[in-house]
Amino acid sequence: MYRNFHIAVGALIIKGNKVLLHHRTDYDMWDLPSGGMKKGETVFQALKREVKEETGLNIKPIKLTGVYQNYRREIIVLNFLVKVTSGKLTKNKEADDFKYFHYKKLPKNLAPKQKVRILDYFINKNKLAIKVQKSISSIESLGLKK
Repeated sequence: MYRNFHIAVGALIIKGNKVLLHHRTDYDMWDLPSGGMKKGETVFQALKREVKEETGLNIKPIKLTGVYQNYRREIIVLNFLVKVTSGKLTKNKEADDFKYFHYKKLPKNLAPKQKVRILDYFINKNKLAIKVQKSISSIESLGLKK
């Protein structure tokens, strides 16, 4: 059966054994810089836009780290390791805090699917992760109210 999937992108901004997460303004939840592509955008344009909107940072994509398909939500997420080229972390309408977390000490209010994507990078740095994720939305998986 044919399905129309949405494409989303996510960024891993890494310092040593730590990953940058932003705290969302709409829910008590930490998140990777990520979001859906807009019509007419390339994958890299979407990645750069999402990171800039959510963090204030300008980035350069380094390599694809994972491809995650979710049939339940009809979405495919392309996760990338990125390098910060300029900018500074800036609070905005989507993020009210930023923090680098050690990959072994990720916050409890991080969606399980995001945790998998982070651990896939740190545990298998030289391998591309290709997975089907069956999770519900990040908000629902943490038991947060809409």
